[in-house]
Amino acid sequence: DLPSEGIDHSFHIMSKRQQERRKGEVHIKVQLIAEQKEQRRSVSAEDAFTEFMKLQKFFVAVEAQEFIKRGGASWHGQLTSPAVQLLHQHAMQNGMTELDEAVCDWIVVAEYHEKCGVDYKYVLFTVERLQRQWSEVRTKGVDPEKQIGQGKVQLLLNALRGFRDWSFGVLAKFRVVFPPDNKPARARMAFLLKCLEQFYEFDLIQQKLPGQNFEMFVSSAVKVSVHAYAKFIHNLITESYAAINI
Repeated sequence: DLPSEGIDHSFHIMSKRQQERRKGEVHIKVQLIAEQKEQRRSVSAEDAFTEFMKLQKFFVAVEAQEFIKRGGASWHGQLTSPAVQLLHQHAMQNGMTELDEAVCDWIVVAEYHEKCGVDYKYVLFTVERLQRQWSEVRTKGVDPEKQIGQGKVQLLLNALRGFRDWSFGVLAKFRVVFPPDNKPARARMAFLLKCLEQFYEFDLIQQKLPGQNFEMFVSSAVKVSVHAYAKFIHNLITESYAAINI
């Protein structure tokens, strides 16, 4: 079977006749190319993107849950080869760009990273890939927002806001979520902070969600955490004192 990404490989060949014993090498490069003019496509760019995202959500949900069932702590984010090939073929056949795929990856990861226990290393990889593809399009003199369309931009912004708000809630409870005496938890927190640092370097965030930077975000979350912890200690002392005087 020809893989969706094609073949680019050298093969050694040898004659089957022992008396000749000829040998050599042949290089084969084959790619699947979908050439479809816009007016001939039966599926619009928006519909193709939606179908791609539905497929990816399905694969992520199934494979992440299976990974957790087998005893894994957090899913590494890598889909199986058949799933990757199917998604790649769908993208090629419908003329999706690498930026389209990166946008879809982030939307899916932002939605599923909590419920499916996606490793923060993969979340970081996804946001870095999105930023890289976005920048590459811009360096070609093309506006990334116009290339993907306002519908996808809005979906992307919603996913970015959702991740930002969720992260704030997690960091505001970091003493519980990431206990200081738990080394794996500290490592997860470090990668979450790296994700957020990359998040705030994304120029779309700076343009569409201005007024805050990485340092301000973390500082605000820590202040909420300190206030909540101080209130908890105050209530604990008050309740303990009241119990003594009963």
